[in-house]
Amino acid sequence: MDTNKAQYEDLTNKIKQNLPIKAIPTRELVAQIRDKHPKLTLKSEFIIKDVMNTGDITGILCIIDCKDAEGLACALAHVIILQSESLKQEIEKYQKKRAKRIDLIHKQKMN
Repeated sequence: MDTNKAQYEDLTNKIKQNLPIKAIPTRELVAQIRDKHPKLTLKSEFIIKDVMNTGDITGILCIIDCKDAEGLACALAHVIILQSESLKQEIEKYQKKRAKRIDLIHKQKMN
């Protein structure tokens, strides 16, 4: 098993053990889905109710409950975990590493 896959699986299992987790959407997520979910704002509260490790291409996927956007799923990289959540630092570490990984993948495709 490659290192990224093992790390994603480990974090996915930790998150599942700590569900539900509260978060809010990133600015980028709100901009991308505002047409389908016009009530969604930067202050909309997300409740992460499940997660799936979808591998290196899409990372960890979150299933979200939100009164402002029904039927929502998004990448863990597109949410901001609230300060009160115990896994906040570990998830932020994943998000930073994931962003670097995505940049690397895009740069490789450009060459």
